Amino acid sequence: MEEKNIEEELSETVSIVIFRIQKEWLALPSIVLEKIIDAKNCTKLLHTIPHSKNPVLKGIINICGEIRLYVSLEKLLVLDYSNEENKTNHIYKRIMIINKNNNYFAFPVDEIHGIYRVDINSLQNMPDSVVKSKKSFTKTMFKWDEKLVSFLDEELLFYSLSKIKIKNYEF
Repeated sequence: MEEKNIEEELSETVSIVIFRIQKEWLALPSIVLEKIIDAKNCTKLLHTIPHSKNPVLKGIINICGEIRLYVSLEKLLVLDYSNEENKTNHIYKRIMIINKNNNYFAFPVDEIHGIYRVDINSLQNMPDSVVKSKKSFTKTMFKWDEKLVSFLDEELLFYSLSKIKIKNYEF
């Protein structure tokens, strides 16, 4: 049997960043990751937008002198655990900044686990009930460290966030 060279092995993998919001493990292609910062250093840098009624748009944030829209993926992805008995005080630890075609968005996350390469063959098809869901931003799932991770559809995510940007705020 012929040995695969490194280029062939890398072409069968995708580079992703794995992070957690509440109990949900999520992933995005690492190419959209711009920066990760510590949330505790950002409290004075976050400003709400007066009269904004959109629960996804949390405000604007100053990251290294650049203004970015601060959004809630928790609200956009409908990750609501408020009815659970064991809900603890929810404190975000990191802020992720993502960028695609100069569309920047910042959002809070509970945990960043890192950047990994995932074998394309390990990606699972989504059940029909999830694919047909109106709020489904998950394009596929995979197992990682005994956890099920939702690999988000970055095209749909950026499209949806851009609509919020156009509707509610202009720079």
